[in-house]
Amino acid sequence: MKKQLVAGLLAVCVAVAAIAGCGTKEPQQSGSFASGVQEGSVVEAEPSVDADISEDASAVGTDLSGEYVRDREDISTETDLDVTGREFYKEVLDLYCDYATNGWDENGEESYMFWHNTDGAMGLDDVGYYFCDLNGDGAPELIIGSVKLMYAEWPDIAYDVYASVDGEIIHLATSWERNRYYLCSDNSLLLTGSGGAGLTSWEKLVWNGGESLETIKELVYDHDDYPDSPWLYGEGGIEWSEMQHLTEEEGMKRIDEWEGKCIDIPVIPLRKYVEMK
Repeated sequence: MKKQLVAGLLAVCVAVAAIAGCGTKEPQQSGSFASGVQEGSVVEAEPSVDADISEDASAVGTDLSGEYVRDREDISTETDLDVTGREFYKEVLDLYCDYATNGWDENGEESYMFWHNTDGAMGLDDVGYYFCDLNGDGAPELIIGSVKLMYAEWPDIAYDVYASVDGEIIHLATSWERNRYYLCSDNSLLLTGSGGAGLTSWEKLVWNGGESLETIKELVYDHDDYPDSPWLYGEGGIEWSEMQHLTEEEGMKRIDEWEGKCIDIPVIPLRKYVEMK
């Protein structure tokens, strides 16, 4: 995926700048999912990822050979995370099944990328779900995404991300045209955002069990405010004005490193979920 994300994002910036206007610096990262409380307890989330994410973490969504697994047709290989996740996130999964069957709510919290700028509104065979453990506490988090590349303008995006905080389902993140989340092999998320052709950002995000994702590293290309030295880098969610300036070579090196950790999300089609009910 080397350089694909940055190339694709910059292309989108140019294409949509005239109709979308300038974006804001802070992308939407969280929101609550109404009536998402399930009976029963879930494992208490404990912080498990610090500012230096392990380079040796095994890849999410890979088989033993290291090859990415996209189509998970054989549900006999499902994990305990899958079984627990389907039960706990039943209300969310049922909602997406309803949208995929009867039409998407254009005013809903869910990513509009399921029905906007695609070849057609996505159905049960097009939308999929995937359970992962973002913070290492043994409890599942839910990612909703696209099953096949042909159905989405931007493949392998985590369209929507859900987690549990004190038994309540939280809508952690939602992607849109200029604000996209990617799952990484170290269980972090990469957020790419844009505020126009001269402003692009990349954020390494982790979830430590709270109500929102946390920014641990951020790279910004801000030609609008810093035309002579547009590459900025910071850690811990600091203000852009406090970031250090990088050379273009240093900036591109970090993009290559972060892109290299983005993986294909092996989502299971919603139709499989319906068949198992």
